[in-house]
Amino acid sequence: MNKKIPNFSQQLGSTLVVILILLVVVTIIGTIAIRQGLLSLKVATNSQAQALLLQNTDAYFFKLEAGTEKQKIINASKFGPIGYASQVENIGQEVSYCFTRNNEQAFDTNTVGKFVSGTGLSKGYCNPASADNFTSGRKAVMTQVTIKVENKASAPLENFIEGTDTELVNPAMRIRVNVVSLMPAMSDATNTTIINCLKDNPAEAANATGTTKTSCLRTNNIPYNAQVAEYKQSNSPQ
Repeated sequence: MNKKIPNFSQQLGSTLVVILILLVVVTIIGTIAIRQGLLSLKVATNSQAQALLLQNTDAYFFKLEAGTEKQKIINASKFGPIGYASQVENIGQEVSYCFTRNNEQAFDTNTVGKFVSGTGLSKGYCNPASADNFTSGRKAVMTQVTIKVENKASAPLENFIEGTDTELVNPAMRIRVNVVSLMPAMSDATNTTIINCLKDNPAEAANATGTTKTSCLRTNNIPYNAQVAEYKQSNSPQ
């Protein structure tokens, strides 16, 4: 009686095909898992970056508004940011400086610059190449501050309390504080590009090219958070 001999080569071939299919399936599943993991990591990193930028921007306003009475007096003097921008020669101009860990306690008038149309800032802008221009030792975030004081009312008797004798008090002043925090390390932009965005563009009023600091940062995909606050200086006797 003849017995049929199994074809081992066919069986081995079928096993190899099954293993290859399993490897392909496992590879696809692994690739999908890695891509989902990377996406989740990017989302988490983006959320953390935005939170950090927001905290740094808020930190300046907290310092400006919630300081001690002595600090508020200093801020309003010519040796403070608001008082410096309120000087006659600075009214109507954008006064800028880099809010760093070094001037967190004191405002240094030597580091302040005034924006000039056509030439930009000669100083007072943040430089990513300088470790001292960051808000902390982590060298993650830098904060650019721009202050503009206007003494011209947009409407008659604007900002005057009803019943005030306008001949006995100084004209009210409107103070706009523009703060932008950015993270150079999370961008492919060069230090020169970042400096040019902060140095060559105004904070609000569009220049000849139609760009501002924030629009330049956005165009170059530089993560940032910008906030603007407006204050009204109370009337004081002349």
